[in-house]
Amino acid sequence: MKAITRRVPGLLLGLWIASTLVQCVQFTQETTLLPDGSGKIRIVVAVKKSMMAMVSAMGKEFGGEQKNPFDQLTSTRELEANTEGFVAWRLGQKAEDGEWVRMDATGYFEDIGRVRMYDDEEDPNTGEKTRKVKLAFERKTTEAGEELVINNRILDQAKEQSPETPEGDENKEMAEAMAKAMKDMLKGMIGDMKISLSFTVPGAIKESEGFMETDGRTVTVGLTGEMILASLDDPEAKRKLQETADRGRIVWTGNETTEDEVQAFRKEMAEAKESWEKVKKESEAKEAESKKE
Repeated sequence: MKAITRRVPGLLLGLWIASTLVQCVQFTQETTLLPDGSGKIRIVVAVKKSMMAMVSAMGKEFGGEQKNPFDQLTSTRELEANTEGFVAWRLGQKAEDGEWVRMDATGYFEDIGRVRMYDDEEDPNTGEKTRKVKLAFERKTTEAGEELVINNRILDQAKEQSPETPEGDENKEMAEAMAKAMKDMLKGMIGDMKISLSFTVPGAIKESEGFMETDGRTVTVGLTGEMILASLDDPEAKRKLQETADRGRIVWTGNETTEDEVQAFRKEMAEAKESWEKVKKESEAKEAESKKE
């Protein structure tokens, strides 16, 4: 696991964090795998209304509108451009829950080994964007059982938002003041942040690496704003944060998925495929009409 070594001073740090983490304050991803390698990934994103307003205001003041954090779950063009291996998507509805705005989407795949999700990562210093894989899978059969390896950049991207506490003895008082100001700012921005990733496999889990909890056929790993805040001045908390896996491994044996569950999923995926084709055609028609205007 690479060390967290971001050092961005003052206003730049605030803008950088506001334009990344704030856009996805709470993120849940649930992957379900069937015996034949097919399955689905459900994604839920929740953002505070106040955070969305703040990011929009900062974008206007410092150079243009910020991208809508829900675009990747609502745009057919975005979904197809940023993913591979999915045969259909079912888009949810935006819902307001008190001070939160939530959106969900479910992607269906026939072979988890072909699934890829991408993201454009922006260098906070240069603004240069690089396209990177943020989620990929490798499935294989071993002597120990069926194995799934998850290459996951989602948690790593969040961990990178935790900058190093300023070092050096040249001006200890200034360094301590900067550290306190940094922590106070981060608390207001990411105190409610939660990221949870879960993976459910067909059979009994025999062993796993890189996950926090195992419950039956499901493993889970998560990250919270509190963990990042604690890492700023607690070496042990920082060590645990750095060990939060960006690469997981699950080994299972047997098959506990019932035939009823398999048939129900096949029906669900067939309906999703049919619906997805209609949604794409409607989206293309809207784009064409918009260009005419």
